[in-house]
Amino acid sequence: MAEIGIINCGMGNLTSVKNAFNHAGIACDLIEDACDVSRYKKIVLPGVGAFRSMMEKLNEKGFSTEIKEHIKRDKPYMGICLGMQVLFESSTEFETTSGLCELHGTVQRLPGGSNPVPNVGWWDVGGDYDLFSQELSDLDTFYFVHSYHCIPSKNYSALTIDFNDTTIVAAIRKNNIFAYQFHPEKSQNSGKKLLKSFAELA
Repeated sequence: MAEIGIINCGMGNLTSVKNAFNHAGIACDLIEDACDVSRYKKIVLPGVGAFRSMMEKLNEKGFSTEIKEHIKRDKPYMGICLGMQVLFESSTEFETTSGLCELHGTVQRLPGGSNPVPNVGWWDVGGDYDLFSQELSDLDTFYFVHSYHCIPSKNYSALTIDFNDTTIVAAIRKNNIFAYQFHPEKSQNSGKKLLKSFAELA
């Protein structure tokens, strides 16, 4: 059994994420049943779609409780895109929906302006790179696809982008939580650095 398990709740591009880990030389398994989460040292929650739909699936399948217990035990967690957003207390997408409440703040629609919404494309990010990977620098770029963004109500360690004159959180690090609004699995060599750093965590 691999150390890393990727949660399948039916709303993520699991093949892309699994292949990205494998191409980086990192073994990982797909987790189909919530009771298997505790068997893994590290878990990854990818997600594409609506916040409410993902929370319904996580709750129905029992993953919500297991994810929270995993984080409580200080075991590494990686959330990708929607897998980052559901860590927060709530989202205003379509209607207000409660999240996992592991991070303080809300998820709201991106601000309008010269950059179109959804935000699709490559961005440089700024912040304390070393907290996410010792190999990161200002030369790295990451691929985003999203219409909503996380607005923390606490001062978490973060990477950010400037989108329509607003500072948007691109990544958050809180202890054993590594949360990415962008897609490491689609970010080529820059994303590979993050996957490898996650795999190397004790």
